[in-house]
Amino acid sequence: MSKAQFSSGLFRIRTLASAALSAACVAALAVSLPLSAGASPQPAAPAAPQAVTLSPSGARLEVVQQLPVEKVDGASLIRISLPAGAEQFQVVVDGMSVARWTSVPHMLDRGGLAKRRAERQGELDRVEADLAAVEAALKLLDTAAESLPEGSVPAQNLSERQKYLTEQVPALRLRKDALKDAQTRLQSELREMPEGESRPGRLMLVTLAQNAPEKPVTVRYAYTLKDCGWTPSYVLDAKVVKDKKDTVSVRLVANLWQNSGMDWTGAKLTLVSGAAGPREPGRLPSWIIEGEKPKPAARSAYNGAGKGDAMVLEDAEAPMMMKDSRAQAAPRQSRVDADMSGLYASWSPAVSGLEEGRSSLVIAEDTWDAPLQWLARPGLGNGRVWLMARCTVPASTVWPKAQADFLINGQKVGSGRFAPVGSEVDLFFGPDPRVDVRGTEDARTREEKGLFGNGREWKWAWTYTVINNRDRAVTVRLERPAPRAVDAEVKIKYTNSPEAKEDLREHKLVWTVEVPAGGRTDVKHGVVVISPKDIPMPKAP
Repeated sequence: MSKAQFSSGLFRIRTLASAALSAACVAALAVSLPLSAGASPQPAAPAAPQAVTLSPSGARLEVVQQLPVEKVDGASLIRISLPAGAEQFQVVVDGMSVARWTSVPHMLDRGGLAKRRAERQGELDRVEADLAAVEAALKLLDTAAESLPEGSVPAQNLSERQKYLTEQVPALRLRKDALKDAQTRLQSELREMPEGESRPGRLMLVTLAQNAPEKPVTVRYAYTLKDCGWTPSYVLDAKVVKDKKDTVSVRLVANLWQNSGMDWTGAKLTLVSGAAGPREPGRLPSWIIEGEKPKPAARSAYNGAGKGDAMVLEDAEAPMMMKDSRAQAAPRQSRVDADMSGLYASWSPAVSGLEEGRSSLVIAEDTWDAPLQWLARPGLGNGRVWLMARCTVPASTVWPKAQADFLINGQKVGSGRFAPVGSEVDLFFGPDPRVDVRGTEDARTREEKGLFGNGREWKWAWTYTVINNRDRAVTVRLERPAPRAVDAEVKIKYTNSPEAKEDLREHKLVWTVEVPAGGRTDVKHGVVVISPKDIPMPKAP
């Protein structure tokens, strides 16, 4: 390659690299400039509301506008632009009577989220064009560097080429990395935004009952939208701290969405809980007097079939259900004004307005004392001890049913339904990995009783050892099912140490034991069943 050819090639490389960098600067400048409006007039957009009432099933928007009065065929007419999906339209004109209104389709350029999407798409197009130019320049520089045969260019020109590549290539590579980052960010933002530049709205032609002067009048109107709403969710965080009171921090969050096609700039927002369940009760069932149908035989809990009356112990195969009701204390934050006096609870955030799209808003937050307890329902193969807190819900507080995340010291342990019932509820935070219970079977015997040996006596005995690997003492509530007999002649006795408290309503035995830090405590549980009849051996849970 001659010196002239090399100089010409180097000039082309410089020109292309400079063009790429210039394109990058132009693109960066273009990103900062707003998109220019088209020459054609834009259709009227719906007016932002002054107040919005948001329920889980929709939104009611209230608007106050100064609108001109048009004269059409001798009638006074007012035009009101509504977004797509507007229903239950109501209108009042100050000092005037409304004769009627007519609804016609009306294409609207979407504002709010769609406008932001168009801006982000324009930014992405410019970034990708700039990226293509930078990549082409880098590719040409790499190709030119590899295509020159050794010794074909004077040393002075080689030194000049090396200096140029050393200055330009790093700058282009840094620019490429920055453009890649911008491309990823913009693509991620666009995935979160709904598509669609425009959607059909409604134009309301309101005819006044009398002639009105051709000057603006105050118009107050309201309508509802279905594509808006909110759902509550909770975060319940148990704080377990050594030598301090156990607490549970409670946060109620409103997850909002609004797809009205506009931002509710400056609107006073009110969240209402709304009604749960059907609107009206079901029909009363029919009561028909007729002969009683035979009932199916009761399921026996014996191991195998036998003669005589059946005796039923607690079903060992049925899962034990824990209370899943949860509670929360009254909010203490002033940023949201809560009103519990009406038919439905309502919350009014101190910050007005709501952008189109999805948002989250903390509407209640509090911390309350909740001494932690440990609950065990052991079997021979179940050694888990559940961490729980029992709390009292203020009677004057309304908490909507919702999903909740349960945490211990900020670490999530699970999710569940938050549905407080009554004033005292239990919160469960999953099994405690540092507290365990081990069960062993000490006895399982059968003896004949009675003069002729036709009676039976069965004995069971277990030992439950609660092991505490924490550096603090824990109080463990241990529960076992209480056996129930359907035959009045069957007698049941207990040999427990310590003594258990029997819950007759839920048919269970309860022990409350203290387990020292790093220690263990044993609970002895014995059951004796005496029957005067020769019946099969019942199955123990």
